[in-house]
Amino acid sequence: MSLGDGVYVDGSWELSILVDDLQLTRRLRVNGETHIGGLMLRLVEAIDVRMDWSDHGLWWPAHNRWLLKTRHTLDQCGVQADAKLEFHRMHGYARVQLPDLQEIEMRLSFAQTVFAVVVSACRELGIRHPEELSLQADGLQGAASCDGNNGDSGDSSSGSLLRTGHKKKSPSSPMRPSPSPRSAASLGSLGGSLGDCIDGGGSVATLADSPRVKATSTASPRHQRGNRRPPRTPLERAVASGVESWLDSSRSLMEQGLRPCGDSLSSGPLRLRFKFHAHYDLNPQLDAVRINQLYEQAKWSVLIGEQQCTEEEAMLLAALQLQAQLGARPNEPAAGSAGSALNEASALVMPSSNLADADAQLDAEIDADLAQLEASLSLSPTSASDGVAPSVVASTIGRSGAASAPIEAVPELASWLKVSSGGSGGGVFATLTLRGGADSGKRRYLILRELQLLVCSDDTEAGRTEPVAELSLAGAEVMPDTAGGRLSIRLLPSSGSSTGWWRLKFGGDNARRQFAEWSAGLSLAARGRTLASQDLFTAEVRDILARLELQCPTIAAVSEAAELSAEEVVENLDPTDYLPPAVLKSGGKPRALARQILERRARVLDRSRLDAKLDYIRAWQRLPMSGVTYFCVYYSEQQPGAPVSFDDFRRERRQQKKQNRRPDLFGVAFNRIMRLNPLTGDALATWRYHELDSWTVNWEMMSLSASLNRPPHYMCLTPCPSNPALKLNVCKTLAEYIGGYVFLSLRKPEKSQLLDERMFQKLTCGRDAVSA
Repeated sequence: MSLGDGVYVDGSWELSILVDDLQLTRRLRVNGETHIGGLMLRLVEAIDVRMDWSDHGLWWPAHNRWLLKTRHTLDQCGVQADAKLEFHRMHGYARVQLPDLQEIEMRLSFAQTVFAVVVSACRELGIRHPEELSLQADGLQGAASCDGNNGDSGDSSSGSLLRTGHKKKSPSSPMRPSPSPRSAASLGSLGGSLGDCIDGGGSVATLADSPRVKATSTASPRHQRGNRRPPRTPLERAVASGVESWLDSSRSLMEQGLRPCGDSLSSGPLRLRFKFHAHYDLNPQLDAVRINQLYEQAKWSVLIGEQQCTEEEAMLLAALQLQAQLGARPNEPAAGSAGSALNEASALVMPSSNLADADAQLDAEIDADLAQLEASLSLSPTSASDGVAPSVVASTIGRSGAASAPIEAVPELASWLKVSSGGSGGGVFATLTLRGGADSGKRRYLILRELQLLVCSDDTEAGRTEPVAELSLAGAEVMPDTAGGRLSIRLLPSSGSSTGWWRLKFGGDNARRQFAEWSAGLSLAARGRTLASQDLFTAEVRDILARLELQCPTIAAVSEAAELSAEEVVENLDPTDYLPPAVLKSGGKPRALARQILERRARVLDRSRLDAKLDYIRAWQRLPMSGVTYFCVYYSEQQPGAPVSFDDFRRERRQQKKQNRRPDLFGVAFNRIMRLNPLTGDALATWRYHELDSWTVNWEMMSLSASLNRPPHYMCLTPCPSNPALKLNVCKTLAEYIGGYVFLSLRKPEKSQLLDERMFQKLTCGRDAVSA
């Protein structure tokens, strides 16, 4: 009821709404029962301008949130008489940098969650499994408050990604050209296919085959490295990793300070990157774009020094990178054998000359598989070792005189190896005395039995078979090491061993075969598989031997490679474009480095470009600590006690600061969480994801706590970034990595591949509930 002079007693008030497109304000009389949809309808009628308003929504700057649920009332949303709303477009063009450093403009939603935005962008780019990717952006300090309030974001913002001049463009075009010299000149409408693009030099390329950068380009390795020193320690690598730049997947772009402001793209672009390195179903026939972008991201991580690798591994990656650029020789088949790299890994498989030879080869493989199956069913110790490995025999230790093994027997791996053990501090392999009084530097008889590694004494041949050490391998850390041409395996057992790390050293004429067998066997045991999985074991051994042949070629292979490389004419081969800074610094003269690259490339001349990229990805995944994201946190195993007052809490925090407690280094991988030595990077403790009972995020304390099903049963991780204002972002990123990897582990071929965003947000502790 109106009392005159604009005074009402019916509980209504005037709500001020700013129309962003027209820069005018409308005041509408509303009450608490007015729903959002009706309010927008009345606003459009009050504006009285004929244009398409379907892509607009209400934005609440004071609370930094969208009001998109049209059936909710103002009372349900908490809007009162002092609120000031804005009527914004929900979509706009933003610059997006792909993993291969190309920059394009894409039409993104500033109202949907980042998870939904990435799914939409990957659909337009033709990238399958978008759950593996996410967006990064710089300048997120304004979005790092505990309550998600950026202040009056209508006056200023931390990033400008949208041209106001694009508002009248047609929304049907998914992409627009970027003015950047490295961007695509014309991507057109992809429609699920590969869009052609033209780089600054005028060479035609696609998203599945990135343009080759020049030495003078801003995308060259020399320019990307700049004058900055590569991180030398894992702690420096954690500080320089930029984990605080990942956007919150449960919030929209506008809620994180990225909103339209100004007439130009003043801030840096959004960076689309592979965030979770659990790559599922890499199919060469369907994932040409995905394989190329993943290859480019892995390549840049090596070239700028983010991913550590030995000189031999760097030379192999450089040879595969060169082959990916040049492709197969003219007399070799090109992309016809795209699946060979995925099926045979890095094995050198020569194509058959004709169909009859292919049929004969297939018949021979079938006969070999049948013979292996018959040998495994015969259960005799001699036949069990045929076709697999000389040292893989049936279990006979402890049953002297037994003529044959029982039907339940699992093959074992046994041989004499040189063993050394180190302290629990990690990285120190001192000569210790094992139980039994023998020097740990001596050769010992090792037995891999199911998921146990038995270390026997040096007089096993005399009849003693009692082990002096038993190591549990389920969930253990297995790190093959080929640095300097010396073959060894570093092993951290899953059980609480007082000796910490173990190193198994291989030497002699049969060192490569032994190294491949033990690496494959220990890796399977760490994943909970035994040597009864003969197919997996044989494939692992073949893969490791092929990689060793490429990394450390024999003298005959080097001479043959020299002859082949002399036939190839590679002009302007600059090792700076193919090797990381550490290898360039200690590898010798550029001509010698180029010769080594050509020698290893001669072994992969039959690879097509797609095959070489797949081999590069697989070799990169096998690097130590590949795909591990580092976090600098404060670690605590003390469970929270009774509630304390705020004064007591502040007093505790002051005491902790006075104690000058040093931060711990944690690494999150696709299958485990690791506590690492800040100086050496060696794992001090490992927790597999199946050992996590639950994990929660305390947004007020900005810490993540996890309950475990084995000691210590509880741990609390509090991020300590270099910028305290980004602590909340780092905490959310840590929760997203753990929950995201658990979410990705649920993918199975027999299950539906439809993405469940609600489940993803639950596992990653999303602060905003996703509606059903």
